[in-house]
Amino acid sequence: RKYVESNNSSRDASDSIVQLRNFPVRFFLNDAPLQGGTPNDNTLAISNDGKLLTSFNTQVWGYDMVADTFMFRDNAKHPSFNQFLNGYSNANIDLDFPFDPKLLYHPELDRFVLIFLTGRDPSNSGVVVSFSSTNNPSDVWYSYFLSGNPLDDNTWTDYPQIAMNDHSLYLSLNQLYPDSSWITGFSETVIWQMDLESGFGGDAALETKLWNGANYQGSKLRYLRPVQNGMGPSGDEMYFVANRPFDLENDSVFLVKIEGDVND
Repeated sequence: RKYVESNNSSRDASDSIVQLRNFPVRFFLNDAPLQGGTPNDNTLAISNDGKLLTSFNTQVWGYDMVADTFMFRDNAKHPSFNQFLNGYSNANIDLDFPFDPKLLYHPELDRFVLIFLTGRDPSNSGVVVSFSSTNNPSDVWYSYFLSGNPLDDNTWTDYPQIAMNDHSLYLSLNQLYPDSSWITGFSETVIWQMDLESGFGGDAALETKLWNGANYQGSKLRYLRPVQNGMGPSGDEMYFVANRPFDLENDSVFLVKIEGDVND
């Protein structure tokens, strides 16, 4: 209600013209035209006190909805992924055509997570995972690089999906063989589990655990999308869902559960 106003309270809500205030639509439209990749892969997260982050291929926006101001510098209100790492991160990571951003906000820890991929070959593929050091996205971020060929099996990483519980960030990825399509080149889905205390605390080495080999009757499960709890992060378990997307005569749905933190 704070950010939405109807121009005619006597009319039915379905007929009302709704004006959005202090919302991304306004500063997207009022700023210079944006250049991005296809698909946009847009993502958005907002904090308890109205700090909003949104990203797409291949830029990041920060906006304080309460103060009605941009949170990143005037000369780069929507920094590229390279500018974001160079200007707001403690890491020195070489990027190769970065893509596929994902944003999440942890309401209990009051912090943001931003991840995106880089490279499209086993030799340069990887994941950049960034944790905000405070609840203000314009403060320093702690960034880490995860190999896109973690099993050393000549694959590269694609299709990131993320979710959080009390103590872990989960990232599922499809491992693909080079010189093949994302359909025929599928190797398997892996899951990175990352310790939130380690990431938000800026540890020199991020505490992680890699899960792989999920299969049913000898067939590897594809995607394994993590399921974010609707009421927010809770507990030390995470559920993942998968199906058989390229089988035209099958309606199976798979549910996978991981329990415990990275040290369990």
